[in-house]
Amino acid sequence: MKNKFLSPISTLLLLSILFVIGGCKKYLDQQPITELGPEAVFSDVSSTYKALAGVYSRLIGDQGYGIRLSLYYPLDNDEMQGPTGAGDNDRRDIARYTAT
Repeated sequence: MKNKFLSPISTLLLLSILFVIGGCKKYLDQQPITELGPEAVFSDVSSTYKALAGVYSRLIGDQGYGIRLSLYYPLDNDEMQGPTGAGDNDRRDIARYTAT
C-alpha cells in the first residue's frame, strides 16, 4: 500500500482554501460609504446643519412629531393608558420615547 499523505490534489486544495480565507480580509473590513462618523459631521458648521436637517426631516409629517402627535399625549398619561401590548415603532412609541 502506498502512503500518500499529501497528494498533489490535496496540496492544491489546501493551498486554494488558504488563499481564499486570507483574501477575504480586505473585502470584509470595508467602511460603509452611506454613513458619516462624528468627526466628519461635526467638522464644520455647514455639515452639522445638514445632519440636523436630515434628522428633522425624518421627524416631520404624520409619521413623526407632526400633525397628530399632540393627540396621543393625553391618551398616554398614566390615568388613561390601557394595556400597551407590543411596540410597533409608530407614533405612540415616539410619544412614549421608546421608538428604536
